[in-house]
This record gives sequence, C-alpha cells and structure tokens, in this order.
Amino acid sequence: MRHVRPPRPNAGFAWVDGTILPAARASVPVFDRGFLYGEAFFETLLVRDGRPLLWRPHLKRLHASLAHFAIPRPEHDLGSAAADLLAACRLRDAALRITVTRGTGEGLAAPEGTRPTVVMTLRPLPPGLDENRVLGITAVRLAFGQGLARPAAGHKNVDYLAAIAGRRAAVRDGASDAIFVEADGRVSEATTSNLFMVRRGRLATPPDAAGCLPGVTRDVVLVLARRAGLDVREAPIAAAALDRADEILLTSSIAEVVPVVVLDGRPVGSGRPGPVALRLQELYRAFLARSLAATTPRGRRRPSIPGPHPPSRRGAWRSQARLARGRP
Repeated sequence: MRHVRPPRPNAGFAWVDGTILPAARASVPVFDRGFLYGEAFFETLLVRDGRPLLWRPHLKRLHASLAHFAIPRPEHDLGSAAADLLAACRLRDAALRITVTRGTGEGLAAPEGTRPTVVMTLRPLPPGLDENRVLGITAVRLAFGQGLARPAAGHKNVDYLAAIAGRRAAVRDGASDAIFVEADGRVSEATTSNLFMVRRGRLATPPDAAGCLPGVTRDVVLVLARRAGLDVREAPIAAAALDRADEILLTSSIAEVVPVVVLDGRPVGSGRPGPVALRLQELYRAFLARSLAATTPRGRRRPSIPGPHPPSRRGAWRSQARLARGRP
C-alpha cells in the first residue's frame, strides 16, 4: 500500500476578500486606501491547537475602530474565513492577523459606495517566546511617544512607524523592546505591548487616556489580577516611577505576560521575574487552557468564533470574566 505524506504545515496561503490563494500571489489594488493612506485597522490573535483564542473581544475592538472611522463592517463571515485559512495552512500554533481597509479609491474623501478590503494571514509563532517569559527581557525608555492627541489613539491602526522606530532604537541599544514616554512625561505602552508596573505589591497600568491601546490581553490580566486579590489600579505612571518599580510586565496576545528584568541597563527589582509576574503567568496560562477547552475541535461548530456580528461589550466582557473565574 502506498502511503501519501500529508502536506506540511505552512503559512504560504492568504485569505483575500473571500479567496484563499498562495501568499506570494496575494495582492490588493494599488489604490487601496490602506496602502495609500494607512486607512486600515487590524487584529492579531493567538492560535492554539488550530483555534483562534479570544475571538470575541478582538472582533469587538476591530468593529469599534471601524465604526469610529465610519468604515463599513465586512460582509464576509470572518469566523468561517479564519477556519478555512487555518485548514489550508495546517498550522496548529500561530498568529492570525485580520486586516480591514476602507477599500479602493483615491482622494482624502473616499468615493461613495467604497467597500472594505479584508485580508487574513497566518504566521508561525516567533521563536523565543517561552524563553522570554521564563527569563524576562530587557527594555529601554524612549523620549518620544505615540502622541496622545493622534486621531488613531486607542485603535490598532496599520501605521506602525512609531513602533518600528521604537524597536529599532531598542535593538540599537542592545535591548529587546522599548517603552514610550509621552510628551507629558508619563509612559503609555511598549512598541507592541501594554505595560504594567508593580510597586510594593500594587499592580498599576496606564489608563486608555494615556494613549495606549486597550489591549485584549491587558483586560484579561486585569480581571485575573483582581480575582486573585491583587491591589490593581489603572492610573498614570510617570516615566521616572519605573526606576522604583519592583517589577515591570508587558502583555500582548502573542507574547502573553513577559517580565522586564532590565530597564535602561539597570536591573528591575531583583533582576529576575518577580512573584507577581510568575503568578499572573500561571493565571493567564490557566485562562488560555479554559478558553481552549471552551471551543470545539476544528471542523465542528466553534462557539468562540462567531460570524461578523459580535455580542455587546457587556456580553463579551461577561464571557471573558466567567472564563477568568474558571467557568466556561
């Protein structure tokens, strides 16, 4: 009997406006407004065991950004699209990116009837994630921020020039990441992560008004920390206050919970991941396990991957809080 080897997992496909095709051949029109003007928003989701996690809050945030900038919601069933792309790529653990642009058309005012462009891509998880969580990373503070008054503040816009410049500056200084210091002297976030600081047992994170993205992982960590009895507050953090921090943590969908053990060349606290970081990592891993258990195997109906219409913010938050408490 001849045995046929199954195709190897790969990220060589993309989903573009309802069609799956080789990523090398995938394209958008040259007059797409995301390409021309940066008029586009995106979400990046963690995929475990072939299932995107925290689908509802990610889609809620994406839809909120589209509504804020008067971009119509895509007509496609994004849940089915994600499942089809995962089946084509055969990746079990990956990062799924969903990008929505306003569509095609020149001029600052979009032509009437412009329909959004939707692109989905998958990529393998970057190497070193586990090592970063166990050992921690180094970071530097940057004397420039994202800009509190920028129109896209609080939205996951494709304009990543500040993040790119920040990461380049960090690498130049021998660090892994950079923390933005805004014009008011307060920190907002890292290049692609939200920021937490621990001081004398109190866990603090900048509020949305500080110019940070309202992170999905950040919201989960806040719920988990409060349920665990930690003293948690959302409050402005002065850049100088980080010098007195016992711990500094960064959170994001792909990196999860990562301790910063060196800041600007000086140890943070003991110079090792601290007890709050270790506790939050444990809680977040358990949360992801419960989230994964609440979904069904690929190929069946996925309660965690609805169609293009998400629940209300209250409903999504309640679902998220139930999982944080250990209930599906």
